Parts: sequence; C-alpha cells; structure tokens
Amino acid sequence: MLHKTLLSTLLFFGLTTTSLLAMDLDKVTSMLPGNEPSAAQNVAKAVGGNDLTTLLVNQLGVTENQASGGAGSILNYAKQSLSPKDFSKVASSVPGIDSLLSAAPSVGGGLSSVTGALGGNAGGMAAVASQFSSLGLKADMIQQFTPVILDYVKGTGGSDVMKLLAGIF
Repeated sequence: MLHKTLLSTLLFFGLTTTSLLAMDLDKVTSMLPGNEPSAAQNVAKAVGGNDLTTLLVNQLGVTENQASGGAGSILNYAKQSLSPKDFSKVASSVPGIDSLLSAAPSVGGGLSSVTGALGGNAGGMAAVASQFSSLGLKADMIQQFTPVILDYVKGTGGSDVMKLLAGIF
C-alpha cells in the first residue's frame, strides 16, 4: 500500500512539473518580439471568439445593438471612402462584415447623399454622427469606437490593412 501511495505521489508531481514547464515555455514563446497579441486579440480570446461586436460591448459598455450599428456605420463610411480594392482588404479582415453593414441605421437619403451634400470627409463623418445619434450614442463615441475597430482590424488583418482604415479618419 505504501508503495502505491509513493508511486502515485511521484507520478502526480512528475505530471505537474511537466505541465508547469510546458506553460512556462508557452509564456516565454509569447514574449518573443513579433509574437505579442494585440489588445483586440486578447479580448477576443478572453470572450471566446473573434467578434468585433462583443469587443465593443465589453470595452465601451454599449449595448449589442449600439455596438453592431456603430461599427456598421463606421465601416459603411470606410466603404464610401476607400477604393473597392482597399475596402475589400478591410472587409476580409472583419468576419461578419455584411451583418455589421446592415446593422448601421439608415440616414435620410443615405450616407452617400450626405457625403456629397457636405463634401468628402466632413459629410461622411456627419452621416456617421447622425447614425450614432439614432442609436442613442453621442457623436463623441465615434472617437471611442474608432481605436477599438482599428486595433481589431490590425489584429485580424495586419498593420497594412489597419493603416488603410486609419487613413480615412
């Protein structure tokens, strides 16, 4: 009986030590240059997915409807502002982008008519502010959504795609 207990104890400590060494190796590997996860990747991993809406809800304290509508508004603005080729790169880095684009509230006459009436960047941002307002969000929330979305796109599509999107703000 004593031999079985001693053997069980040694086996337990051997497995525990091996597990700890494996965890430490993972930690060391993640600390190597170029292997740092972005904040978006860390949060997405923590909430069990790669979901921009969940990320916005968790970081900004908005509702799911506000998160998806706000992200959709910003991404619709990106779609109007970027070339089709550049927007396709952004779109491919945002899983479920079509549902986000459809979640954006409509603005009287559409985003492109507001952009055209006011001219370029100012018109587009006015439309986004109007969409945020219809979601019950103040216009200054655009400034809070934008870095979260940029960081998310950087984590899913890389720095070059993030820079394309950042260039329109």
